[in-house]
Amino acid sequence: REGREIVLATGTPRKFAEAIASHLGIFERVLATDGPHNMTSGRKRDSLVAAYGDGGFDYAGNSRHDLQVFDAARSAIVVAPDRHAARWQAGHGAETVAVPKPTLKTFVKMLRVHQWLKNALIAVPMVLSHEYFNIDMIWECVLA
Repeated sequence: REGREIVLATGTPRKFAEAIASHLGIFERVLATDGPHNMTSGRKRDSLVAAYGDGGFDYAGNSRHDLQVFDAARSAIVVAPDRHAARWQAGHGAETVAVPKPTLKTFVKMLRVHQWLKNALIAVPMVLSHEYFNIDMIWECVLA
């Protein structure tokens, strides 16, 4: 990051892009979709070239919407590419960042089963007092 301006250039609507940029705190500038002007493909390329010059920026992207931007960039980094970007990368020898495919283990970990067991302790008083059908007791457990 040192010595470079990091820009979030995305087809996402501006309000979401600004929120993402604010949350991450690493971007100096945001180029995003404004109303009817979708910041993808040629429009994104034109905005970046206008700001940094042809070949004056590095670009990381992943889809067919990024191909025109890849062509205008000094260097292209293809991240988890769709088939169009993968084909472009193969023909241009650009750097690729592979993202591992999620496995069943990944999904099980995301479910956080160990947290379920802790949360089940909330229902122990209801079960031990045989208040299974007491709406107030059920509601208290849900709120906890």
